[in-house]
Amino acid sequence: MQQKAVESIEKWFNKNVQTYFLAGYAGTGKTTLVNYVIDKLNIKLSEVAFACYTGKAALVVTQKAQGKYKASTIHSLIYDTYVDKKTGDLTVNKKSKDTLSHLKLIVIDEASMVDGQIMSDLKSFGIKILFIGDTGQLPPVSQNKNEEFLQMFNNPDFTLTEIHRQAAENPIIYLSMLARLNKKLSLVLMGKTVKR
Repeated sequence: MQQKAVESIEKWFNKNVQTYFLAGYAGTGKTTLVNYVIDKLNIKLSEVAFACYTGKAALVVTQKAQGKYKASTIHSLIYDTYVDKKTGDLTVNKKSKDTLSHLKLIVIDEASMVDGQIMSDLKSFGIKILFIGDTGQLPPVSQNKNEEFLQMFNNPDFTLTEIHRQAAENPIIYLSMLARLNKKLSLVLMGKTVKR
């Protein structure tokens, strides 16, 4: 399944289509797969930006990278912020296209958090964007220009469903898979299944 996902992403990258959405359940290896894809695409890590909606998510992605790269928030990637000296108001402006012109790919993890306005602003840089996320997550709270985002989110280009062995042993992932499949949930206590 992962090999098919890699082939699908490679085909997309060589087409004139700006966005791709790789969906997958927790534990399916989305982040690991993306690292492999970047190697296969023959692009340098310096030509790829990794970003997430929140700082906490960016920290998790950075930790998973084990020193290969650092993820940022989407906001710090594409917006400049400053405080107006006269009014004290915080001002946010989209960065110029030149700022990111060295990039060939932007990877957005935890894509369910992204709203339509941010997606539009990301696309305005004209760089390929690989969105990664779990369609089981709630969509963004903001309803700002969400039609295009929701169309993408509800129709992923590829969905990984196979849970890896070490992740499958996690009781939270196990229960989430039962819920996704509409199966009866068992009580799990401290990592052990309790029969009722």
